[in-house]
Amino acid sequence: MNLIAGENGILKRATNTADKSNLASIEEEIRLHYNAVMIDVLANHWDNAKKAEELEKELRKEDSNATVIPVETDLLVNYKGKDVTITNEGEIILEDESMGAKPTGRVDKITTAEGVAKVELQVIASTTDGTIQEIQPLNGAVLKEGTTDRFEVTSNGIYYFRIKGSNGRTAIVKSEEVSNVLEISNSLLEGISKISSSGLKKVKVAGKTETKTYSLDVIHNKGDLVLDGIQDVEGVWRGKEEGKNIYVFGTQADVATDSEYAQNTVVLKVEGNLTINNGVKVRAVQSEEGYGGPKGMIIYCTGTLTNNGMISMTACGARAEGENVYLWKNTEGNFEYVPAVGGAGGIIPSTTNTEGNNGENGTSRATGGGGSGANGNANPFMGRGCGAKGTSYSGGTGGGGHAIEMTGHSIADGEENGGAGGEGSRIEGDAYSGGGAGNPGAIGHAGNGTRPDLNGENGTGGLLVIYANAIQNNADIEANGKRGGGGDNVFSGGSSGGGSINIFYKTNYANKGQITANGGIENVAYKGGDGGTGSISVGSIGSGKYESTFANY
Repeated sequence: MNLIAGENGILKRATNTADKSNLASIEEEIRLHYNAVMIDVLANHWDNAKKAEELEKELRKEDSNATVIPVETDLLVNYKGKDVTITNEGEIILEDESMGAKPTGRVDKITTAEGVAKVELQVIASTTDGTIQEIQPLNGAVLKEGTTDRFEVTSNGIYYFRIKGSNGRTAIVKSEEVSNVLEISNSLLEGISKISSSGLKKVKVAGKTETKTYSLDVIHNKGDLVLDGIQDVEGVWRGKEEGKNIYVFGTQADVATDSEYAQNTVVLKVEGNLTINNGVKVRAVQSEEGYGGPKGMIIYCTGTLTNNGMISMTACGARAEGENVYLWKNTEGNFEYVPAVGGAGGIIPSTTNTEGNNGENGTSRATGGGGSGANGNANPFMGRGCGAKGTSYSGGTGGGGHAIEMTGHSIADGEENGGAGGEGSRIEGDAYSGGGAGNPGAIGHAGNGTRPDLNGENGTGGLLVIYANAIQNNADIEANGKRGGGGDNVFSGGSSGGGSINIFYKTNYANKGQITANGGIENVAYKGGDGGTGSISVGSIGSGKYESTFANY
């Protein structure tokens, strides 16, 4: 019996021989697939992540459950139930199961706050055979001083650890995805490329002269997305507006109130293709109280974006302080960015019965300035009624109209930072003054009273950023300003400035539609000044360097 079934018996030796033969067969299969993939790796200069992706596809022809994980320069493979390491030099290392039980473990994330500089991970490991000798980080985690099982990470991502038992067996464990580290990115688009879940996120960018942190309200969609006006998107309001089916991105928490500026930029990230159907409008949220939209809307699509409907930031400019928005960093080190300050506002004219002056057009990605109010008085009261300059997040607001006779002297400039339009002057007699467009639009006056049709419209042009691998625009993309209040024989208020539209693509771009960032316009006698036209920029970043396809400035 001992000769047959003992530790060194015939059955045991036969089992070991079969195991060794099976391991040799697995190693040979992996080797064949690896060599086949390496031909393409060398020809196309693929990185380790791409090599892992292609090898996994090959191995799944034999084992549908096969996985390949890139860790630094190595590949961690599980194939036909066996754990295998493939080094950068091509050495294939199989686990030796004859040595005993494999360790087990898991990774717990200790730090959970948003916007932290580092996150702590704890690896909890055990084995039924021997002891745990070492926990080895494989891709960037650093052992916390004074501990043996706690590690600190300063970048977002998934982390892997190799657990070694005293019997020589090892096991690989991975963490859940770390997503709350506020790591520094080269640009806002690069930071968004690393986001892999919905919710409030922060992206920190080392800009031209300062480091900026942007707060984002993200809707993340894994896979292709068709916005058809019928299907709901989780976290997105869907309804009707202006005869169109509409998807509204963002919530009231993203926009300004009467006492606080807007806080967040809304982001739609689609990992796949994005199609917007005919008759469908996509826009950012607007304040229910008239205080504008969020700090811009960004659509980020890893595949092809096809627009057959409308993408709009018209009247969605934010009531917020302007700041440089570093969208893209070129390989030479310079930035494609929206400047904190946009076009200047129009100055109210000094001569009587004169239309308002237009806001300045935006250049180099800037928004347009707000128009001034019209003037009906030979001596404008203290020069008030001017339009405001634009910001990175809003076209400038319009100034109030200045009528012939004043008693209350309430005429006002458009507020800075995408605020309210300027109020028209209070007057006696039959003269009328319009309010400027803004967030909200301002009151116009008829005599000492008010009249709704003389109020400036709510809204300014907002910031719109679109990135996709390829873009086919067949319809409308807009970020227009709104009209000042008034009418014929009314000294009308100024209109608000257009926003800033910034379109980036990697491979292909085709446009059969209209892209506009116009300021508001009123075509009447004694009209207020037009809002300045905002910037429109379209360009390729496929080479790493921005190459302009179109600009309107």
